Amino acid sequence: MVASTGTEGPPVAFARARLPGRPGGGARGGTPPRPSPGPAHPPAPSPPRRRPQSGVPPGRHAQYGLAGAGGEAAEAAGASGGDGWEVAGRNNRGAVTREVTLETQSVVTGIFQGAQCSTLKASNMKPSATVVPWLVLQLNITGAGVGDVSDAFAEMTRSEEVQFRAEGSRAESPATKTVKLQRAPRVLVLHLVRFTWSEGEGESVKLDKHVRFGTRFKVKGSWISQTAPEHRTGGVDYELFATVTHYGKTPFGGHYTADVRTGPDGEWYRFDDERVGVVREQEVLQQQAYLLFYRRLEA
Repeated sequence: MVASTGTEGPPVAFARARLPGRPGGGARGGTPPRPSPGPAHPPAPSPPRRRPQSGVPPGRHAQYGLAGAGGEAAEAAGASGGDGWEVAGRNNRGAVTREVTLETQSVVTGIFQGAQCSTLKASNMKPSATVVPWLVLQLNITGAGVGDVSDAFAEMTRSEEVQFRAEGSRAESPATKTVKLQRAPRVLVLHLVRFTWSEGEGESVKLDKHVRFGTRFKVKGSWISQTAPEHRTGGVDYELFATVTHYGKTPFGGHYTADVRTGPDGEWYRFDDERVGVVREQEVLQQQAYLLFYRRLEA
């Protein structure tokens, strides 16, 4: 049984994972044709990154979910945006805000859909913000300072200096770009990006790195947009209920298993093809997880 994550990311396996190159399913092996160089497996290649004439430039945040390219990736994935409007922020300073929305809304989007707000500030313009939805939130774990999921969130929401060219201008000017969460979903799916393109190897390689995660996770208020209600309440608490782990060295083959908790006080079960058995919670937390599933805890 395979369930799609709905955006960039691998098939999420709760019993049997299907990899490319092996007709009829099965999780091991497979030698599909090599894809062209891309930033991560197994998502489909993202639209070509280009410097926009105006709006939010790509920069470091381009690797986080759909918000990275100022809404371009979201639009390519079937999203659309309306006209901008002005929102009062800190000290009543306005920012022109544009929201990109998914064309199709369903029970799935109602459960998994969150959103990020990418804000650009430059000295010669009014701050602008783009709100972009996602179903799976990608986290960059390559940095030496990223030891756990909280570190990855802090890195994602750290301000970045970029070069910006305003509409109608030929000259670039410095700007500050910041990404924050705008909406926290009922179920938060975190994709730890373990496959990156290596210029030296000439192919996608896997990052074998243990990123710590716990059964509880708090999205801090400092990671959330000031216009979101969760910012004012100090953040959002989540509880882990499932993980997916990839075994293998390349994105062209390997094996997936899923660990799932049966209830708030229930046992963990490991789904490994046709084999299903109880697994200790500590063993689950020691996995080099690829996907993490957290359910929101209501106050």
